[in-house]
Amino acid sequence: MPAQVNVVETIADSLRSAISLGELKLGEEVKPAKLAAQFEVSRIPVREACKLLEGEGLLVTRSNHRTAVAPLTSGELCEIFELRFLLEDVLIRRAVINLDDAALERAGFIHRQLGRETKPSRQSALNREFHETLYAPAEAPLMLRLVNQLRVRVEALQHLHMALMEKTPEFQREHAAILKAASDRNTSKAATAVRQHLESAKQIAVAALKKHHSLTAGKGRR
Repeated sequence: MPAQVNVVETIADSLRSAISLGELKLGEEVKPAKLAAQFEVSRIPVREACKLLEGEGLLVTRSNHRTAVAPLTSGELCEIFELRFLLEDVLIRRAVINLDDAALERAGFIHRQLGRETKPSRQSALNREFHETLYAPAEAPLMLRLVNQLRVRVEALQHLHMALMEKTPEFQREHAAILKAASDRNTSKAATAVRQHLESAKQIAVAALKKHHSLTAGKGRR
């Protein structure tokens, strides 16, 4: 049983990564046979992995019993960010109180790497690591897990990663403000900096979703 569980988690992690990097796009069908062949397993662990991601809101099962990446509406996108505003406010406030020099040094190192990175997928991973490093001292694993699930829903947007790359200087300034407030152990300023950072991310995500819907509608009229 433990080996079976590990296989399911491995497949689930692979799917999350593919969705997060935009390799699996919104509404795109997941191919169980292809995944089973890729991992050299039967379709049973693939179905179990898909059920896990359905529970996280990343996949949906259609009326024809086929599984696809969950679509995203503008209302859902706004709701995702409202939840992130609430959760990440609590996380950064708790974390700042417990942050030690090692965590701050690690976050600073990731911040510098992020500024030099030119590959969208790597930048996305570094951005996630930066925030996780700062939030980890909050010792709130459930909230952090929810934030990560919500982030992946947004990262599935096909045009998001390149848009974020173009905004690297702006995001780096926002990250620097978060780091400065955290280093000063100023919970209010850190929370404000995180909120401003999320507001910027929301604007880019909204534009990426509009572009996605526009392109999808255009294909549907052909």
